[in-house]
Amino acid sequence: MQCRMEHMINYYDNFVTLNRFGGPDYLKGRHAIPHLFHLVHNTLKTVQEPPFRSLITGRELISEDSNVCSNDASQDNAGNARQIHGDAIDSISLVAFSKGCIVLNQLVTELYLLSELPEELQTLYTNFLKKVSEIAWLDGGHQGREGAWITNPNFLKKLLAFLPQLLVTIHVTPYQMHDATRPWIGNECRRFESLCRTAGGNVSFTLHGGDIKNPSIRTHFMALDAYGKSE
Repeated sequence: MQCRMEHMINYYDNFVTLNRFGGPDYLKGRHAIPHLFHLVHNTLKTVQEPPFRSLITGRELISEDSNVCSNDASQDNAGNARQIHGDAIDSISLVAFSKGCIVLNQLVTELYLLSELPEELQTLYTNFLKKVSEIAWLDGGHQGREGAWITNPNFLKKLLAFLPQLLVTIHVTPYQMHDATRPWIGNECRRFESLCRTAGGNVSFTLHGGDIKNPSIRTHFMALDAYGKSE
């Protein structure tokens, strides 16, 4: 979800820094991983509390012995780690659509730069990120001039070495891939897919509506619909 909107441009300030054209500046920020970590932690904490806990049905999402509801503030960080890294959660799928895909790109960038953090935070975030089993990019694109997809081979090599079992899911449509006014999006996507495969990644790529001559916003949402139906 965007943090704010200015001049028809969505901004995700809590995850990634954008320039005045609405494009991402991935190297300026270092807060996407911490923000995601705390979002997951707070979600787990919330569903442990009434009335949410009583609404959980089917497969147990939260283990009985997780320390989500600790009242001891001094143990909060340790509790956070146990909640997310223990039995409280088995795996995480990260999914983004359209411009939201820049958040996924920011996470990949920050993973590459993780060694810049203090050792304690490196360990905390490493254990958390090891839970990620899938990252799904759904028809990524934005109003900027570059950076819709990660095209730095070192970033992708790091990602796939860090998560060797990761499923890289890509759903795209002509709305982004064949946009004559933004040809760089399609070029970046093809390079992203190629680099992931070269690095040994488990890649699932699907182009929806490839024969559509005049793609519309409806075409764009085909990627989101297809991913939803595949789950």
